[in-house]
Amino acid sequence: MRSGGRPLWGVVTAAEMAAIDREAVEECRIPPAALMERAGTEVARAVERLLEGRVAGARVHVLCGGGNNGGDGFVAARCLANWGARVRVTTAVPPDRLKGEPLAFYTAALKAGVHAASAGETDLRMLSLALKNCDVVVDALLGTGARGPLRSPVAEMAEAVNEAGRPVVAVDIPTGVDADTGKAAPAAVRAAVTVTFGLPKVGHLFYPGKAHTGELVVADIGFPVELLARVTHRILAGREWAAAQLVPRPPHGHKGTFGRVVVVAGSRGMAGAAALAAQGALRSGAGLVTWMGPESQLPLVQSLVPEATARGLAEQEGGLAEEGAARALEALRDGDAVAIGPGLGGGPGVDGFVLRFLEGCPCPAVIDADALNAIARRKREVLRLAGPRRWIFTPHVKEAARLLGTDAAEVAGAPWEAAERLAEEFGCTVVLKGAPTVIRPAAGGIVINGSGDVSLATGGTGDVLTGVIASLLAQGYPPQTAAALGAYVHGRAGELAGSKMGRHGALASDVARAVAAALAELERG
Repeated sequence: MRSGGRPLWGVVTAAEMAAIDREAVEECRIPPAALMERAGTEVARAVERLLEGRVAGARVHVLCGGGNNGGDGFVAARCLANWGARVRVTTAVPPDRLKGEPLAFYTAALKAGVHAASAGETDLRMLSLALKNCDVVVDALLGTGARGPLRSPVAEMAEAVNEAGRPVVAVDIPTGVDADTGKAAPAAVRAAVTVTFGLPKVGHLFYPGKAHTGELVVADIGFPVELLARVTHRILAGREWAAAQLVPRPPHGHKGTFGRVVVVAGSRGMAGAAALAAQGALRSGAGLVTWMGPESQLPLVQSLVPEATARGLAEQEGGLAEEGAARALEALRDGDAVAIGPGLGGGPGVDGFVLRFLEGCPCPAVIDADALNAIARRKREVLRLAGPRRWIFTPHVKEAARLLGTDAAEVAGAPWEAAERLAEEFGCTVVLKGAPTVIRPAAGGIVINGSGDVSLATGGTGDVLTGVIASLLAQGYPPQTAAALGAYVHGRAGELAGSKMGRHGALASDVARAVAAALAELERG
């Protein structure tokens, strides 16, 4: 979103947005009615877009609560009636309970010819029939401040909306979705479009709330940009954010300009993981990629990724041997970036190799998969390693749970809290993979990735992500930027691969190939 030409990437909780709203009114002297008028107008415009401009004669049913969310709905109803729509309003409270701006805009809607009734006056079966016969439903029942289970009559009204099966435009957040967590009540409204105001809310971005939100439209309704721009501790990494981070490649650059990625990966039966990580690094712009892994896997990896150089290391039972760490460290340069973990397996020498390698590694490292499992098994020794930890962990939920000594359900239920615990305990940047992926920089704050879809739900895509992030590190991006930008590019590559190959059949190798296209989009701005 942009406001006044300035990019806004913050994500807020309900309380944070309420504080911004309060300051806009009390300190900046913006009348609440002015904010409500613009909010309702933006909702009406979203309905117009959903109807593809055919508003005149369209049947729109607006469901309104008694608070400010309902006031936005009354404004939308009045606008749509003025544009020629046939608008009905059903309120969750009797009209005599309306106060302030919502009452004023309710009265204005009636004067514009909107037909209105309250839930207490309308038989639920009649409401259900009316909703099934309309073209669009506007959900303005509850706003971002609502908490707890839905109560009557809102619960029954929300159920009727979902049973009607008509396209829904939700005001600020779908009724029944928690704005701070994304948790959803059983009867939570399923919207086609959600129009939110000022900044996106956490609940729009986390499942199941994200699924209920549908297309998210962030509308500028007149909040001072200075207030919105203060939100920098929680960022949404979307296309505009990612494009702003991408550094143009100098026309005189050469392979040495863009760094070398060393991929330490693979074992017997897992050479594909090594190849996918190397391909991710190459497709995202690393000048040079070198694979290191078990000696027996060298011919196979080189045949899969001919653009990468390769160095075989000592092995034990098909995996890396601890004594191979010394040779691997000899081949590193301080300017390199390392990707370690994909496909290393759980052989008897892997834990010792990972510990010795991290102890002597002179360059930043992206640590994934079996390297994370090795760290979980040797956690005390890893935490005792001296020196700055220029590490980026890229766990999925189960790997994060092993590192934290907890269960996967706890991590999945509170992903950014888990990412914060990991970052603080290990002194590193954490990329907690999920829907959405959460990035917690070592220095603090949270980045929520705004790209990716179910196309990534196949083996090997995480290996590609490891290579992409390591490539960006090698190109000189700081760890927090490499992690978040890499997550965005990888997620967008998944979307592109799914669009081309189908979301049932896109493979990790398709995602690796699509990384270049995702970066090309950002190059175009």
